[in-house]
Amino acid sequence: MSAWRSASSVALAAVLALSATLAAAPGPACAQDEATSYSHRMAQGRFFLEKGLLRHALTEFEAAAEMPEGAAEVAVHHLIARTRYQLGDVGAAVEAVRRAAALQERMPPELAEFHEFLTTRFGKVLVVGARTEAAARPEPVTPLLDPELKKAFESALLRFDSGGTGSTSVYLPVGSYRVSGHIIDVKASGATRMDLRPTVGESTGGVFGERRGTGRSTPKKQPSPGTARGPSPVRHTAGSQAVSVGGALDLRVGGVGYGQQGTASGGLRGGVGAELLLGHLLGLRASVLVGAWRAERIQLLTDDPLAAGAPPALWLEGMVGASYLRTVTAGILVGPELGWGFGVSAPAATLLPSGYLGPRSYFVHGPELGVRTVFGNATMAVRPELAVKALLREHWPLGTLLVSDVPPHLSVGGALEVGARIR
Repeated sequence: MSAWRSASSVALAAVLALSATLAAAPGPACAQDEATSYSHRMAQGRFFLEKGLLRHALTEFEAAAEMPEGAAEVAVHHLIARTRYQLGDVGAAVEAVRRAAALQERMPPELAEFHEFLTTRFGKVLVVGARTEAAARPEPVTPLLDPELKKAFESALLRFDSGGTGSTSVYLPVGSYRVSGHIIDVKASGATRMDLRPTVGESTGGVFGERRGTGRSTPKKQPSPGTARGPSPVRHTAGSQAVSVGGALDLRVGGVGYGQQGTASGGLRGGVGAELLLGHLLGLRASVLVGAWRAERIQLLTDDPLAAGAPPALWLEGMVGASYLRTVTAGILVGPELGWGFGVSAPAATLLPSGYLGPRSYFVHGPELGVRTVFGNATMAVRPELAVKALLREHWPLGTLLVSDVPPHLSVGGALEVGARIR
């Protein structure tokens, strides 16, 4: 009897100890809650995004957005938009970035830049008959110069094949497209209808390129011989651009340092110009520059050492060029800039020494290559900018009296400019 009681006591003590251990340890439900928390989903999503595992990242971000903490969180919808865009799904990216913008009236700079890009550079297109036999494919009227827009266009073409013989919707870069000889305009606002069936335009086919409407127009019959042909059912747009076009005013001032005729010197210059923006990144620039620098080739009849100094020269130049800017952190744009200047330079006549025989003017031209940074973000109408350049100028003397002044010479140096980009 005593042995049985002793064994029972030991068994009871073991059961109580196991129960206490289980009660103190976190249960599977707690571990699962921790693994599926909002912060955990966001951390996992960012990790996958950094590693390039876009599908895994999207799964985590969308799961986080469905949680109470994520439903009204701007960051998660912004990340969904960027991930969707990298996967080539522009339509879903547009929806996500608009949802993020609706949650916060004053958007962070990076979100504002991305929101502006998606909502102004792409338009919704309802595609009909993409997989029918001998279906047409849209081609940009002018080449897509922006690599990002070109990539998005190619991704949209791949999505055409998922539309079956019915309809599907995709987002295409804003611009004009040619389909079987017709022109269709894709705009950022509204929706564009694009019928790719080969029978479109025939008497039994539908009207090509209907836009902003759900109803179909009545098919028109082909004109009989000798009958004047009526207007085309599609409006052809002259000079249409497949690349979104914008403009900006460019104001700059800066200093120039250079070596010329074996002597180091410097000067000042300022300019005003216009910039034509093609797509989101490429800009074509034209500007007028004025400045002052040292005059060249002082030739004297006298030996007066006080007359050997070089007086300042006025400098007037027209500049054409291009810049390619990419967004870095917080909406700041950085990229290379190339330009070529053509102009004239002339020493100040009243400051020329007595007995001066050198050139009275020069034709000046040459390239500039540098790096340009535009600060701020897309919500700012005026954005400060900074440019650092290397420059080369060839000087051709005009109207000289001396044979030694006939050959051209070079100025090699650099420039630092500050300014404002106004849109």
